[in-house]
Amino acid sequence: MQTRTFSLMGIPVEYLNSAEVVERVLALIDTYRNEQRDVGATRNIPSNYISTMNVDFLANIHGWRWLGIRHPELLNILRRSTIVTPDGMPIVWLSKWLGNSLKERVTGADLVPLLTEMLGEKEKSIFLLGGEEKNARLAAEHLKKVDPGLKIAGISCPTVYVEGERLVEAQQRDALLIEEINEAAPDVLFVGLGHPKQEIWFERVRGKLQVPVAIGIGGTLNFITGTIKRAPRWMQSMGFEWLYRLYQEPKRLIFRYLFDMFDFLYLSIPLVVVHRLNQFITKLFKGKNAYTVQSSLLFLSQHKSIAVVRIPEILCSENAQTVNQHIDEAFAQDLVVLDLRNTLHIDLEGLGLLVNTWRRAQRENQEVLGLDVKWNLRLLLRMHKVWNLLRYDICSSPLQILSSKHPGVYEAITQKDDTLTLRFFGKIDRTQNFEIYLEKIVQMLHQKDCVLDFTYCTFIDNAGFTLLLQLKEFVESNGKMLKVRGLTRAVASQFRLAGIYNSFTRV
Repeated sequence: MQTRTFSLMGIPVEYLNSAEVVERVLALIDTYRNEQRDVGATRNIPSNYISTMNVDFLANIHGWRWLGIRHPELLNILRRSTIVTPDGMPIVWLSKWLGNSLKERVTGADLVPLLTEMLGEKEKSIFLLGGEEKNARLAAEHLKKVDPGLKIAGISCPTVYVEGERLVEAQQRDALLIEEINEAAPDVLFVGLGHPKQEIWFERVRGKLQVPVAIGIGGTLNFITGTIKRAPRWMQSMGFEWLYRLYQEPKRLIFRYLFDMFDFLYLSIPLVVVHRLNQFITKLFKGKNAYTVQSSLLFLSQHKSIAVVRIPEILCSENAQTVNQHIDEAFAQDLVVLDLRNTLHIDLEGLGLLVNTWRRAQRENQEVLGLDVKWNLRLLLRMHKVWNLLRYDICSSPLQILSSKHPGVYEAITQKDDTLTLRFFGKIDRTQNFEIYLEKIVQMLHQKDCVLDFTYCTFIDNAGFTLLLQLKEFVESNGKMLKVRGLTRAVASQFRLAGIYNSFTRV
């Protein structure tokens, strides 16, 4: 099921309402069980994790840093979550301020009753982990009473360590807990250890758990048992539930809420200003085809392939799905390059596409590189905390790195009418066997005008220029024309040094 994803401060948040999240969870359970039957005991299938993100998550991850990240481990855990929902109206408000409003807030307290109702109808099972044992048992009784078909596979309220010197005991404690959960074989594991402990613990044991879906629910069990009352609906819809919570637990929540509120505003206001200003300036100077997605380029050598996906001037909800299709096709190649040389602005859905591309690259061990990012887009990406995802900062000229890691002449060949365009990628130097290459390429150039495109070329040595002159001589001997385009400053300088800059007609 393909869903829209928005990136909020580097975290992928799904564009779903509560009912749609429940539907996704049920689909994930079925998919996991089917895969489990197919592979049997040969390998362990990683569990899916659902995060319900509120303002406290943002405060823990980013602290008081506009450009940096305070807790990179926690940020990566949320990025690897199967679904992240907006648990709180400030998250929804932030998406609206940035121009792409989420559907609604989806809290753990709303999600658990809806999900257990559907699980009860399908006679699925749950495991309650965390909280006080008395409270957890009361919650289990209440859920069972409301939905008789629901199965309670187990309840456990262990002490879990994710920091401090007692981490030395974690491996042994985790092993016992994992064994208990796996033997119970629940369909859904509700993890109520509190944030960020529940996220860090789950990621630590993810590869060993045999549970289709785990959901971080924080203190939701307290709402189920009535230990803590929820705010009236009108307060929830207006975003004032936190005030009702504060009224009930002032000593525990006053400093946390004040810290989170000021930190949220400190992070959000500059982000909104930079994002909206970039959007405004882009609309003033955008080209006629700002939203048009150009076709991807496939560069081939004798041994490897590189796909270049050209990102449009404005990457947004209007064209994100089309760009995603190009990226999806590009993953079949050895290397994926996102060409951002013309990109001026990216909205939340476009940023979500970048985060999802990173997630896929992590899963498939694929290298994805961002190319030629302008300073204004670089600032936007840094403010949105996605700058480091696609290795934009490898080098001032990433193509030079690629040329050394992926040697060979890479070319992309396209034809329109009687003109053949030959694009070069990386280096054209003496390390290549030009005799064999020339034999192959002249067969395609027969009776055609030719354009040599050097947009993605980084270096040409003397042997390379010899090849280009031979191509020129062959084309012109057939009464056709050869032109060049896309000369970067560095490559144009190399043409001048070789004394042949004026020998070629430039487009």
